[in-house]
Amino acid sequence: LKDGFKLLPEQKVDKMHDYFWDRKPEIDKTTYFYPQKMVVNCPGVLEMANKFLKDAQRYLGVTPIIANYSAWWSHPGESEHERLWHTDLDDIRFLKLFVYLTDVNEASGPHMSIPGSQDLNLLHGLSKATATFAPWYFSTLRKDDLVVSMFFHKLKRILFTGERGTAFLNDTRGLHRGVTPVAASRLVLQVLYTVAPFYHEEPAKITRRLPKKYDPYSNMLWMK
Repeated sequence: LKDGFKLLPEQKVDKMHDYFWDRKPEIDKTTYFYPQKMVVNCPGVLEMANKFLKDAQRYLGVTPIIANYSAWWSHPGESEHERLWHTDLDDIRFLKLFVYLTDVNEASGPHMSIPGSQDLNLLHGLSKATATFAPWYFSTLRKDDLVVSMFFHKLKRILFTGERGTAFLNDTRGLHRGVTPVAASRLVLQVLYTVAPFYHEEPAKITRRLPKKYDPYSNMLWMK
């Protein structure tokens, strides 16, 4: 995973799309999240998460834990504030799998990332070079694009677009954002891989027996 991201082969997600299409999400401000119990028991989701464990292990350097499953809709008209640049703090080291369950173009809210912005050496260098960098970076949760461009102008931005089934891994300790949809909605599945066997919310349990081919350690949070 060079610079904290990797594009993956296109995945078969028609059954996942239909599963969520037939179910009602919960509304959190302007984002439409599905309950975790519903996500973890979606056909194919468990298989999808375990499919990329080796990629996560190579990047994290340890056997990863599948710490969270989430799926949500993003719709046109959402708050611009929620779409500003930000970083995630899910663990000391972690990686996220994103799978688009709808076609996503520039007008339907694609994920955008600045690969390399999670590098601690880079952040340390910026802190030493500019006195205003550290107070801004570490105290501002949602970061304005103009200021991000000023400090990170040397790094390339990646806009993740593609048809239903597009999948990629991203270390979201680095700067990232969801572009505000303007013409169409986006449905995305996300899986979190961590190094620590816990998460800040109680995980839902899978309603079927874990297949023997899957690592019980990586799946420990989801087993009854």
